[in-house]
Amino acid sequence: MWRHYRVIGAVYALLFLVLFSPWNGQGYDDTFYFSYLTSPTFDQDLRFENDFYLSENSVDFIRHELSEPNERGHLRNLFALGTSLLWLPFFLVVRAAAWIAQALPGPAPAWSQDRYSAPYLWAVSLGTLFWGMFACLLMYETCRLRFRPRVALHASLGMTVASPLLGYIFQMSTMSHAASAFAVALLLFLCFKLRHLRSAWSYIALGLALGLVTLVRWQDAIFVLIPAGFFIAHLLNRRGSRPRFSPLLGAAMGGLAFLMVMSLQFSYWKATLGRWITMPQPDGFMHWTQPEIMNLLFSGWNGAFYWHPLLLVGALGLMAGLFRWRWSRLAPAHWAMVATLLVAVYVNSCVEDWYAGASFGMRRFCSIVPLLALGLAAVYSRLPRREMRLLPLWTGLLLVLNLVLLTGYQNQFLRPFFWTEIGQLGADFWNRLPAFLPHVVFQHHSLAEMLDENRWLLALALLGSGVWVMVAAWWLWTVLARKSRWLPRTKMIFLGCAVLSVVAVDVWFLTHATVPDPRGLAFSEISPRKHPYEPEAPPQAFADIAGQWVENPVAWLTVLKSKAATDAERKQALWRLKQYGGKLWSKAVFSLPQDSALRRVNEAEANEKSPRVLQGVRIRILSRISEAKAFNHTRLEQRYLRKFLRAFPFHFPSLLRVYDIQLTRGDKLESRQAKAFVRRILQTRWMVFVWKGDGIGRVMPIFYYNYVKESVQILDRIMWGRGDFQDLVDMYRLLQGRNVITGRESVRLRLAEAALSPGGLEALVAEAMKNDVDEDARYDAAAACRAMYHPELGDRLVGLPKATEVPD
Repeated sequence: MWRHYRVIGAVYALLFLVLFSPWNGQGYDDTFYFSYLTSPTFDQDLRFENDFYLSENSVDFIRHELSEPNERGHLRNLFALGTSLLWLPFFLVVRAAAWIAQALPGPAPAWSQDRYSAPYLWAVSLGTLFWGMFACLLMYETCRLRFRPRVALHASLGMTVASPLLGYIFQMSTMSHAASAFAVALLLFLCFKLRHLRSAWSYIALGLALGLVTLVRWQDAIFVLIPAGFFIAHLLNRRGSRPRFSPLLGAAMGGLAFLMVMSLQFSYWKATLGRWITMPQPDGFMHWTQPEIMNLLFSGWNGAFYWHPLLLVGALGLMAGLFRWRWSRLAPAHWAMVATLLVAVYVNSCVEDWYAGASFGMRRFCSIVPLLALGLAAVYSRLPRREMRLLPLWTGLLLVLNLVLLTGYQNQFLRPFFWTEIGQLGADFWNRLPAFLPHVVFQHHSLAEMLDENRWLLALALLGSGVWVMVAAWWLWTVLARKSRWLPRTKMIFLGCAVLSVVAVDVWFLTHATVPDPRGLAFSEISPRKHPYEPEAPPQAFADIAGQWVENPVAWLTVLKSKAATDAERKQALWRLKQYGGKLWSKAVFSLPQDSALRRVNEAEANEKSPRVLQGVRIRILSRISEAKAFNHTRLEQRYLRKFLRAFPFHFPSLLRVYDIQLTRGDKLESRQAKAFVRRILQTRWMVFVWKGDGIGRVMPIFYYNYVKESVQILDRIMWGRGDFQDLVDMYRLLQGRNVITGRESVRLRLAEAALSPGGLEALVAEAMKNDVDEDARYDAAAACRAMYHPELGDRLVGLPKATEVPD
């Protein structure tokens, strides 16, 4: 057993070295979870508006994602606070260090006053690493209670490294999914460990664990079926014997423990929305009569079993156990676990975004990973002894495959992931894969990136913090596993401290309730919703608006982006932005054009105030390609291009940038290969959408907009530049059959059809001169004429009056 604990610790240490990436302060869900910690500790309030505009999220992202306030005129929070509660110990360690540093004589360090500085971001990411490791240890211990230790080891590790959980522990560490896996693993472990329900503490512990599960993710309240199944099994097995403790009284005590934990969420809702219980998501979020079960499980768009087939093995093993254990004493509990799995599938399939947004696999299945680990252990336990020896090799192979899939997801190459797409790319994919695998470690902003940039102190700080957290998790687990004698004597002390802490937080929430703001002035701090962004609008109008809002940097950032702003107005906007903090001001300075005099004057100071961001190997190689092109160093440019294509052949945004560089000596082999590979990727994306789009159902337009439209637009420009009219017509006609093309794309289809008509390029030029054709379409039509060796026709499209706006 202890040897297996060391194996789990060693695997996590290796994954930490290769994969771990601290949070960068960006994201939608992530910022909400983080604001539960920063707003009370920095601002002593429950208003998250300023936490968003101080984050690393761009202004455009904030304006797009946060479009409407809640009923009280403040920022609408759609997320539970359980994840933040699990991060709290790690965050408070850093916050306490900041308070001590500020109390000492002399100037306080800059990071102590910046809620989005690296120590705070590292704290929550390392907190996720801690609880993720605890989740794996709990899965192992739960499986060991029912199966052999070796089987339990490979089942728990397999479900960790070959499921979405891998990405949400080490990469997207500020989402709630690793925390939900820990909470459910804890609940399962306690259900098996305390299944005899001999004391009041057993019921209270199960109630507290169920409360934590629900507090992390509200929809995981369905896991109440599992302790209910164990409770029924206990009632059936105690017939004819005198109980030590009344089951009904115990159930009532467990229910009170559950409500005590959930009171944290109830009091937060009361303080911010004026209601104790609510549904923050808007109407229409659930489609109870239109479940997308097949897509949820088997679609290439984040389908759970399609992306991670080991989840299917675990589900089949769990359901097969119904026949094996149907007469055992825990049969009701096993039925409850299978019912929980089925209910979880149904609930997740009824959500409006059943695909879970920009998800690595089906991220919402992370909460049922501990349940599926039991099913996987059941399958492994039936293997012959000879096949059992291959389990380490099998688990390692699953880890490598999931690592490649995670890297493709992060690089936006396999997002979404269809085997059809890999088949279409064929040799282009498989020939690049062997050279790519040794460079996987450089695909993430991890220790390797820091060392590559000679940032040794930063790398040592992150390494030391990670080692400390993993050692702490391993040590704490060994202490609990040894069943120390002091633990039973402290149950009442632990329960008393928990009750007092919850009551204190509830009182603080209720005494810091947000004040209703029907005019929405507080919400306007992050998004001037009544005055949408208009680049051509007079900047003074935005300056006047900003004067009405006490704390609104968005309006001043808008002035900087306005094309009609003068240098004096931009200077005033920069001065205003400086009042919100150096980091926000430095971001505004770097958002100015490179040739701006205002940027040149402030750039040196902005460099000092802005944190040094890791560039990474990929960005540096791309910069060197651009520099070599600028100085006409053809051989150096081709050398860096070869290096880039070996290390990052599947990083989609960078491949597009390489294409846009318009490499010198375009007849070189490397240039032709890079451009041909990019064109095949773009073409494969829209073709796969045409083949698979019908099966996606009601969300097909969202799929097209998120993952296909950009590829279609880029491929459109490439085809116009090459004069490939027939390919253009074929592409747009197939997309037209899916009802996803916009008005502008319909105009471009009409132009391509005109070019293929008997009139040829003359007909194209005549069609492009019409009022509903925009400037971009005319420019592309002129480029096509030049590509077809008729520049005089293209010149006729230059300098025409502005086109009538076509709805997009």
